[in-house]
Amino acid sequence: MRFTSVRDLKNKTSEILRLAAQDIVIVTSHGKPRAIIRGVTEKTFEEYISARESRRNTQAAKVAESSVDTYSPRTLNSSPQVSPEFSASPPRLKAVFWDYPDLTEEDKFSAFLRKRRAMNDAWALEWALTRFLEHGRAVDAMKYFSLDEIRQMLPRLRLTAYARKKWSRLLEVYGHA
Repeated sequence: MRFTSVRDLKNKTSEILRLAAQDIVIVTSHGKPRAIIRGVTEKTFEEYISARESRRNTQAAKVAESSVDTYSPRTLNSSPQVSPEFSASPPRLKAVFWDYPDLTEEDKFSAFLRKRRAMNDAWALEWALTRFLEHGRAVDAMKYFSLDEIRQMLPRLRLTAYARKKWSRLLEVYGHA
C-alpha cells in the first residue's frame, strides 16, 4: 500500500496510475485519506461491473417488494405523511450520523427520538433535526419529523445558508399538507 497527496496526484497522474497497477494507492489531503486507487484489468473490471449490477438488481427487487405504505399519517411521536413524489426507500442514517454508529440503525434512532420526545429534550431533537437538514435526504427527515416540527424548530437551528434556504422552500411548497 502506498500513499500520495492530492497535489502529487494532480502533478504525477501517469506515474501514480502505473503504481496503482502494482499496488493500492491511498490519496491523502492534509494527511487524511480521501480516495483509494486500485489497478484494474479488463477481467477484474468486468467482474466488478457484473457484481455491481447483480447487487443493484437485488436491491431493486427488495425495494419493489417493500410496501409503498411505509409512511403513515403522523402524530407527534409517529411517522409523517409523505407526498407520493418521495420514494419509499429505507432511510440512509449512515449519511446523517456517520460519526455516531449507535444511531445509524433505524430502530435505535427511533428509540432515541421517542426517549428524547418523552423527556422534552428540545436540544437533542434540534441536534438530530439539524443533522438531517444538513446531511440527509428530505424523505428521511420527513420520516422522523413532521413538517410542523421542522417549521417550529427551523428558526432556532444553526444551518448553512444553503440548507436554510432549501428547507424554507420545501416548507413553502409542501407545508400546506
